[in-house]
Amino acid sequence: MYLACKSDASLDQVCASLEQSLGLDAFDRDAEDTWIYARSAGAGFGFNITRTDDTETISAWMQSAPHDVNYQLILSYYGTPETAEFQRVRSALQQALSTELQIYHEA
Repeated sequence: MYLACKSDASLDQVCASLEQSLGLDAFDRDAEDTWIYARSAGAGFGFNITRTDDTETISAWMQSAPHDVNYQLILSYYGTPETAEFQRVRSALQQALSTELQIYHEA
């Protein structure tokens, strides 16, 4: 499941918040020239979170992604957005990012 948003939160802040609120393993982090990303697992999900320096990179990577976003969140999850588990994780993500998330692709 692919989600996106625009947020001023740092990736480190987001990861720390999720580790605490969802009891996740520590995130592994890496960086490229214009984006950074982190990966972890727990709470029945795999998390891949990317923060870009600008707001058009993600929509350039994924045609279905919204414009004007700097975060892409890929959740490995075998349920639907309607489940209580997903809603709990979505709520934790929105709290960590201080914004709403948009689902733009379900795989």
